[in-house]
Amino acid sequence: MSKIEETSYMPVQDDSNEHLPLERQRKKRGSMFNFRQFLMLEGIHLTLILGVYALFLTAKYRTEYRTTMTKAHGLDTYFGLSEYNIIREFYGNANLTNKTAEADALFERIQNTDGIVALDTEWALQNGYAPSRLHPEDPTKSIYQIDMFHTLHCVYRIRNLLTSSLSLEQWLRNDDHTLHCLDYLREQLMCNPDLLLQGTEDYVHFNVNHGHTCRNSDMITDWAKSHHWSGHRQYLIDTVGIE
Repeated sequence: MSKIEETSYMPVQDDSNEHLPLERQRKKRGSMFNFRQFLMLEGIHLTLILGVYALFLTAKYRTEYRTTMTKAHGLDTYFGLSEYNIIREFYGNANLTNKTAEADALFERIQNTDGIVALDTEWALQNGYAPSRLHPEDPTKSIYQIDMFHTLHCVYRIRNLLTSSLSLEQWLRNDDHTLHCLDYLREQLMCNPDLLLQGTEDYVHFNVNHGHTCRNSDMITDWAKSHHWSGHRQYLIDTVGIE
């Protein structure tokens, strides 16, 4: 037998390397598969990151837009209204304590502003205020009343009752509305007590002071007018039937 034939008929050994090319192909395919999986996962991660970033930018834009609109509409000036920054004398004009034309004009002017305001809903909720009814014509706004004007309405009603020429039969002096107003004034006084120490000259009248430190009611009125819901009175007429 020739040397070539001997080589051709040699038995295959267990440690033969003839199967290595197939294993290399399998490893190569496995590596390619793992690389594709890696690319897919990274693509998903990148998509998620870009999505979150897009949401962040959207939220940031909306916040900045709201802030800009809030400043443009002067809503944040509301917080400055809580400052006690004006001195008032409570006994400055005796004409206002009597039934005079000057006093009547003052109370009519007070009553002309009801303090009903239409405010941006998100602004109100973000600053901790209770939810309120939405504006009938603008769903981005909610309707509120500055409480000072509720109190002034009560003062106006009680004054009208005391100075009215109507008989008791025509206008009861103890009607529920008026008694509500009286009790509301009590609650206001007990909620916001004036701690000014009043001096006396005769042990009877305690009215000696350097003035009361107050919030600026004129600025509050101006703010209320600038955000007033002008359609409130007509809405009451049309839906509730009262003026």
